[in-house]
Amino acid sequence: MAKIIPFRAYRPTIDKAYLAASRSYISYSKNALSQKLSKNPFSFLHIINPDYRAQKEAITSPDRLQKIKDKFIEFQERKIYIRDETPCLYIYRQIREDMEYTGLIGCISIDDYKNGVILKHEATLSHREETLKNYLKVVDINAEPVCMTYPRSEDIAYVVR
Repeated sequence: MAKIIPFRAYRPTIDKAYLAASRSYISYSKNALSQKLSKNPFSFLHIINPDYRAQKEAITSPDRLQKIKDKFIEFQERKIYIRDETPCLYIYRQIREDMEYTGLIGCISIDDYKNGVILKHEATLSHREETLKNYLKVVDINAEPVCMTYPRSEDIAYVVR
């Protein structure tokens, strides 16, 4: 069985959580994204789109990655995001129409991935891996978890109830 490892997340403060949450920025039209960003100074979209009003740089450019990191630091300094004191596993729940999806957010062991304990469902593109590696090296946050499935577990079902 793969190891699931608790971590110390950065989360919006309770009074800002409903304002910080967002969908993926690519799901917004250009106009809707601009409206959302101009009306909500607490949206996480400000972090991943730090220069939405300016001329856009390539998403992978070092300058843009540094702007993302700087904006995240700014949100921490303004106490919009705080870091948990102790490592935790986080329950994630998404409800859409008549379906409910629940799972855990945690870290996994890269060794479990390399050793085949975690099964790959697709081959990744090496240039995308390199892009992500560069992003993580500069920005130092991962805002998009990788979804995984697992065989039914009574222990996990008990925890996420």
